[in-house]
Amino acid sequence: MKINYKKMFSLIALGFSIAAFNFFLALVFMKWLWPKIANILFPKLVESGNVETNLTFGDSFWLAIYIGLILSALFGRFIKVSNSAKKKIKQDMVKKEDYEIKEDIE
Repeated sequence: MKINYKKMFSLIALGFSIAAFNFFLALVFMKWLWPKIANILFPKLVESGNVETNLTFGDSFWLAIYIGLILSALFGRFIKVSNSAKKKIKQDMVKKEDYEIKEDIE
């Protein structure tokens, strides 16, 4: 059996790119939606000035990491792959050599 390293590398790269894209979306949504979330969760603290509603990208980065870790711990994944896609991926991952497939003719 021969492992298809090219396909394996491309699948790993695809997984990392999907994870990076999910993190980027979390960062952008956290930056844009934090003023509304803060007013809903902490209305009196926002009025008194104890909770900042304008986040920097650095603050939203750390909040996105924190929330991402919580979500991944609770749900496992952001994007799920169907069973049919998993079967197609596994089917082409390992190729059998021609000499291993030959049947004995006796």
